[in-house]
Amino acid sequence: MGVCIHQIDSKFLVRAANKRPALEAAARVHGHWIRQGEGESCDTLEELLELWGYEPGVDDDGNIVRLHLTAEKLGAEHEMFKAIAPFVEPGSFLKMGCDHGGPFKWTFDGATCIESEPIW
Repeated sequence: MGVCIHQIDSKFLVRAANKRPALEAAARVHGHWIRQGEGESCDTLEELLELWGYEPGVDDDGNIVRLHLTAEKLGAEHEMFKAIAPFVEPGSFLKMGCDHGGPFKWTFDGATCIESEPIW
């Protein structure tokens, strides 16, 4: 059993040149729904994000310009977001609602991913 979440809003950008380093940084991360080593089988950052339950939108230049939640439950993706944070453009964010209280937000500053506290 997990916390049900849904996406409220987002602004997300990983430049094409940063996708490979982001994949390498996050491939070994595992969580509730991701078994250890499972991410290492992904060939692209897009595949890894899909494994974590997020559909990436890619522009003509290969940049990931949006991220849409396709999963229904929270699965420790904050660990994956922390790993890719240095490769995500500052000002990017994902705002989520959850079934246990108020919304929460992951914000990227170019170095880290900051998770605001939900009201549980």
